[in-house]
Amino acid sequence: MTNPVPAPVDACAAVVRWPNDATERVRARATGRPRLLVIDPDATPPLDCGLDEDWTTTTAPPADVAARLAALATRPSRRHRLPFDLAAELDDASIAVYDLLAERAPRPASFESLADAVGPAGDLATTVRRLRRALGTVDADILTVSGGALLVAVQRTR
Repeated sequence: MTNPVPAPVDACAAVVRWPNDATERVRARATGRPRLLVIDPDATPPLDCGLDEDWTTTTAPPADVAARLAALATRPSRRHRLPFDLAAELDDASIAVYDLLAERAPRPASFESLADAVGPAGDLATTVRRLRRALGTVDADILTVSGGALLVAVQRTR
């Protein structure tokens, strides 16, 4: 049996078990935190790795893990990042919707894709209302645009 790769105490990247911690991956991505996915033995890596993401296996040598973490620290993060304290207050559905909107920005995301992010047990309208209220504290908003899509817009203050 292999042990999970521990994260260094001062790591700026999130070390996430894949596929077990898929929700944590989305949460880290929404906050702009780089991610090192540690792939379980019988799993395949995700096909949608971003520039601020890398993966390794649970059997990787510590030097390989350290090199990947160091490389992640040099990569730029996404433009729209959710503050950590705000992310800690939001539920997983709200984080998933924000993550999708931030990934698509400045293009709109369809209601269908947002509903998929919320999941079959969730309510998109309630999730968007909750997220709009939360984003109001960080000078951001979700706008309904023509064609029935939503968009994250950052308000500029002068």
